[in-house]
Amino acid sequence: CLGPDLQPSRGANFARLLQLLRERAPNAIVDLRLQRQGVQHHVLGPLVAVDDELELAATLVAGSLRRTGMGPYR
Repeated sequence: CLGPDLQPSRGANFARLLQLLRERAPNAIVDLRLQRQGVQHHVLGPLVAVDDELELAATLVAGSLRRTGMGPYR
């Protein structure tokens, strides 16, 4: 989705994506917890490959926030 802005690493691509989203939606609330690898492993557990299942981790976090009524975090 980054096209010519595609970076050589996953972290750089994530940072660029955040920058673009913040430019286009400056009032959006962003949850950066899944940016940290330790949190990714905590959410997915030791048997799931984080690199392959990060979307699953994001879905689990979003679902748990909706279920508890806690909403988004900054």
